[in-house]
Amino acid sequence: MYQGVNLEGLEAYTATRESINKITGETRYFISSLSANNPAKLEHAVRAYWAIENNLDWVLDIAFDEDRNRTRKGHSAANLATIRHCFKPDK
Repeated sequence: MYQGVNLEGLEAYTATRESINKITGETRYFISSLSANNPAKLEHAVRAYWAIENNLDWVLDIAFDEDRNRTRKGHSAANLATIRHCFKPDK
């Protein structure tokens, strides 16, 4: 394994989403160095991760209007996404 990294295990979380007439679930897996003996700490780490991820998605959509981008040819969509991730938009 990696020197200095103490991996405790693989954590699985099932996220459910409720809409007006439908409930869906998705299981997400995380490699963790946290002990499974402290579920509150694990929950906090997972929620913090998704808070950052959701915030990044919001910034990309609002600041760069990424959802309306219709670039489709070749690798252009991935290239533009990489460029957008390199720059912090002005507020």
